[in-house]
Amino acid sequence: IVPYSAIQFYAYENAKRILEGWTGTSLTPPLRLVAGALAGMTSVTLTYPLDMVRGRLTVQSSVKHYRGICNALVVISQQEGVTALFKGLLPTLIGIAPYVGLNFMIYESLKEVSSRGKQPSVLTLLGCGAVAGTVAQTVTYPLDVLRRKLQIQGMPGYSGEVFTSLWDAVRRVMAREGIQGFYSGLAANYLKVVP
Repeated sequence: IVPYSAIQFYAYENAKRILEGWTGTSLTPPLRLVAGALAGMTSVTLTYPLDMVRGRLTVQSSVKHYRGICNALVVISQQEGVTALFKGLLPTLIGIAPYVGLNFMIYESLKEVSSRGKQPSVLTLLGCGAVAGTVAQTVTYPLDVLRRKLQIQGMPGYSGEVFTSLWDAVRRVMAREGIQGFYSGLAANYLKVVP
């Protein structure tokens, strides 16, 4: 989370600066959305192999295929090719752009409206963040579900469904589970996002 968040906030501030220089004014909500989307896509792309490895390490059973982060990076690269470290990147980018964009746009807009020119209280800022995170997560959660399904399918010992593409995963999850299949685990995820 440290490199991801650091890169995301750095990229957001730079995108804001560039967009403000380009437009000559402070950012409107749509431009905050663009700045957030660019920041999210930058941070995800740069840290994605670590997320892939985290997913694989998390779902290991009693049979350990990887001894840690570095070992997993090496083993996955050797056995599946370096591109395997980026399995699921497309749905992640498709999901992260609106997620981070919405998150920053809603947060900044709520903060602006609630402060009315004054410094907002900590409680107000926490509320703005909770609302922004909840809305953004609800809108983009289906892509997170698809990303996780694509990430774990190449793991040794994996016996679940194998998808040929993002669209294959969408079609088959919809056919098997309906719309609910794209929201499994959302309530638990709120516990992570809202606070």
